[in-house]
Amino acid sequence: MEERTISDKTVSYQESKIYFTIPEIKKWKDYEVERKIRDNNQCVLYLIKDGKGRKYVLKIFYPFSPFNVEVIEKIYNLSRMEDFPKYLTKVQEWGYDQDLRSYYIVEEYIEGGDLGEYIKKRRLSKEELKEFVRQINEGLRYLHINEVVHSDIKPSNILVRSENPLVFSISDYNIGSIKPRGADIKATTFKLTPAYAAPERFTNIITEKADYWSLGISLLEIITGKNPFEKIDANLIVYKILTQGVEIPKDIEEYYKILCENLLNPNPDKRWGYNEVKEYLEGKLKIRQEEKGTTEQKEEFKIAFNNKEYRNLEELLLSFLRSSEDFRSGVKLFKSKSIEKLLSDEDRKKLEEIRRKTNDEDLILNLFINYKFPSLPVYVGSKKLSYETVINVLRKIRDGSVLDYEDKKIAELIRNYLENRGNNIAEYYSMFRESYEDMELERLLINFKNFIVPSKLNEEAMYKFAFTVLALVEKNYYLPQSLQNFRINRDVIEAPNFIPIVGNLLTVEEFNNLRVNLRPNNPYYSRFIALQNSDISGFFHISEYLKNNYSKILNQRVVDENSRFVKILMVLNRYLSYYRIRNPGVEYYLRNTQLLNIQNFAKVYNNALEQLVYEINRDKYQGSFPFIGILFWLFLLIVALSSIFGSCSLYYSMSYVYRIMYGEYLMICFVFGIILLILSFFVGGFLTFLQKILGIFKGGRVITKEELRRKIEEEAEKL
Repeated sequence: MEERTISDKTVSYQESKIYFTIPEIKKWKDYEVERKIRDNNQCVLYLIKDGKGRKYVLKIFYPFSPFNVEVIEKIYNLSRMEDFPKYLTKVQEWGYDQDLRSYYIVEEYIEGGDLGEYIKKRRLSKEELKEFVRQINEGLRYLHINEVVHSDIKPSNILVRSENPLVFSISDYNIGSIKPRGADIKATTFKLTPAYAAPERFTNIITEKADYWSLGISLLEIITGKNPFEKIDANLIVYKILTQGVEIPKDIEEYYKILCENLLNPNPDKRWGYNEVKEYLEGKLKIRQEEKGTTEQKEEFKIAFNNKEYRNLEELLLSFLRSSEDFRSGVKLFKSKSIEKLLSDEDRKKLEEIRRKTNDEDLILNLFINYKFPSLPVYVGSKKLSYETVINVLRKIRDGSVLDYEDKKIAELIRNYLENRGNNIAEYYSMFRESYEDMELERLLINFKNFIVPSKLNEEAMYKFAFTVLALVEKNYYLPQSLQNFRINRDVIEAPNFIPIVGNLLTVEEFNNLRVNLRPNNPYYSRFIALQNSDISGFFHISEYLKNNYSKILNQRVVDENSRFVKILMVLNRYLSYYRIRNPGVEYYLRNTQLLNIQNFAKVYNNALEQLVYEINRDKYQGSFPFIGILFWLFLLIVALSSIFGSCSLYYSMSYVYRIMYGEYLMICFVFGIILLILSFFVGGFLTFLQKILGIFKGGRVITKEELRRKIEEEAEKL
């Protein structure tokens, strides 16, 4: 269950939150969906219109959202009455959608939006404030005489029907209650918006006056621009109300200050209702001086605790939850007779009932506080028992941090639960479950049973349990695929995939290092392969083994690498000696093998290979065809010159016509000779290239650097 700090969120403390998404819709029944208005923490709102073009608001509620069918049915029927006031929003239709698996409501569309957004744009004048209170008072009266308590009056649940004149309309009836007139009822589930809820609502008591407290908070928020309980934890609001009351700023006009003080009286019997508000607005109610600020209560009894006097039991009980020291002092005070004068007869009966269940004085006090404040979560001492608290205790155990008083009690409850003994965390939680549910804590406890633990857990076993649980929560270790997206507070591991507890696991970085560096000849290689193919139980054991031997595995890799480098250098040096090549680098590292690493090995190796390749290939192509191109074109030049001299000797013995023909022939031979000369260079170079690559004409094929490298390393592997 997530912690809520609040202001304008309606929460249900007894509903389990299911992670659910309402799909986008473009058409719904006979309505056309124009647009999605917004998505809040209870429902999704759409603007829709019927076949006649009339607009409505469709609200599709999440399955976990509170939805009182009785109230909605009653409002639906009242909406058809002629006297249904304009200060209330009509319900056009409602029901349960089987396809969406959700309740829905179709309400009349009010264009002005909600008051919470409206007051962000402009402040209400004094007269408009007065009209606001009057209209909401009339709307509440209609609901109350029809036995409906709204239970969630706040600016965001009040719509602006029109601006000129300003008309307001109450909406959002889904968490309301049916309450017969003249009778107070106790809710079976706890749904409210804490920042607007009356103090009695935190004890699950529902009265009409609770709506007037919410009206007072809303009025104060409209005047000041902020909620008096803004950014205060929901569980501390009732304590602040009982110990400090609601702080009303001094700069508020006296007229509205008196109205707020009387709407925000913690005592519902003295809080103003419909008649008092109506008469005050009409100027008929005379306020005596002693009635101003009626939030001050008459003190019948006082009891001293920690240098402070408390006037009622509720205020005193909440003070016990401030710290571990206050709680332990509270236990001592609660055992004394001085507390008796603050207990009612009903309180004494409940206390006797609790004492029959347990002898643990800490638990007795926590159960009694829960009885008085059923809306509060489960507490162990002064610390809230939740998923987050349990995880924090386990984190302290793993990190070796000091456990405080409550942490030790929670750790002992966890240990007893794992050892299947009584007085365990599940039994403790079940004592409070009637009034409070924490689905994340319940899911966590179910998953605790899926860990393989010894029958008796010593400190080492508790450390291993804490480490393994947190590995699944924090995801900072390499986990099997089935657990990488696993959420221990939401998902459940199914048998037979039970999880052993371990004291260490490989991180993602360590796993990747092993994957890159481990070779098949490494003695740890087979275990690493098994890690990737094993079930959950085997995975945790193998991962712990590899983590415990991680440094040894990496050292083994260094030894293996150095051994391989030395063998390669030995083969390389043999080749260098054969070709009478001296390489100081190779000789140095063969004498000092302990200094070898991958960087200096690569440098020496590449340098020696280049030397060796040059020497091996030099006698194969040096001088083979140094002048082949020149000889070829000289031969062609001699042929061309012979043709020229022959032509010249015939030139003088021929007729004029033949001289012209031989002149042309001479020119052709000259040009052709130049062409042959140029071609001879290309032919000579090409023949030399073929000799180098294919080894023709002389000496065999030329060896490349990569071929030599491969040959040397193959020979080194055989050593």
